[in-house]
Amino acid sequence: MNINQIRYFIAVVDCGSFRSACQMVAVSQPALSNSIKTLEDSLQVELLERRKDGVIPTAYGKVLYNFFKSALASVQRGHQEVELMRDGSKGRVNVGAPTGMIDMFLPNIIEQMISKSREITFDVRYDCLDNLVQDLRHGEVDFLLTPYWQGTLLKEGLEIEKLADIRFSIYARNSHPLAQKDHVTLEDLLGADWVLAESEGMQAFRQELFGSAQAHHINCVVTHNHQPFMVNLLEKLDLMSIMPDYTVEQLTTNGTLTKIDYPSFRPSLPAGLIHLTGRHITPSMQLFADTTREYMSNTSQHHFELLEIGAR
Repeated sequence: MNINQIRYFIAVVDCGSFRSACQMVAVSQPALSNSIKTLEDSLQVELLERRKDGVIPTAYGKVLYNFFKSALASVQRGHQEVELMRDGSKGRVNVGAPTGMIDMFLPNIIEQMISKSREITFDVRYDCLDNLVQDLRHGEVDFLLTPYWQGTLLKEGLEIEKLADIRFSIYARNSHPLAQKDHVTLEDLLGADWVLAESEGMQAFRQELFGSAQAHHINCVVTHNHQPFMVNLLEKLDLMSIMPDYTVEQLTTNGTLTKIDYPSFRPSLPAGLIHLTGRHITPSMQLFADTTREYMSNTSQHHFELLEIGAR
């Protein structure tokens, strides 16, 4: 097995056809087909299912694809690190984060890192958590800085270091009818219109708030995966949502949004650093991890108690 076999197989799966893969990796179709055939012969399994409209990976192919993606990313990362060292850099850190973490925390962490070492460069990727986990497994990012849901990420191959508990609350615009009410009831919440994120954690929050029997009967006008979009909707319409407190702190301070107090609902999610078990940690990656721990710890001391540092 060689690096070209890895590259060619990944290209075929990504493209869904041999012809497109040949163009991607700049090799003739006979050479590409022979490489895949040699790989299948060596493993004694079929890796690709040939169809009239292209090819798709078999069950064996899907497993091999994930390992190959990670292996190729490691090779490319090693090549990149050597080039950076040659050019005088002290390394690169690739970080993935969702909305909120990427807006509120990551710029400050990078600022502190640059103050310690200006020779480090960064690649920052924004996406939903499921996609970021795939990027992590494929070696395309070194760390995730993210909230996570208990049990969903506790899978083989992931190291999770909890750094904080992120508090969530119910929010609406200041002129929302329920914002003017002294005592909000569950019936009030059931009768309201909502905008909610599409995530496993939000589904759990819905059940915690409304109960399993009623969670699916609320009037969710809009679902989304992008928090700035949700905030814009809350500012324009009489909708309600469940959001991390730290992401709307400024909007509640200036009176744009208000927290809807419902004492029995005080949800939170752990947040922290996630990386692959056994992944080589470069000095620049170690500095990022240390700086993140330091920043999150200090943030808990002055961030209006929106974060509570968890046991490490």
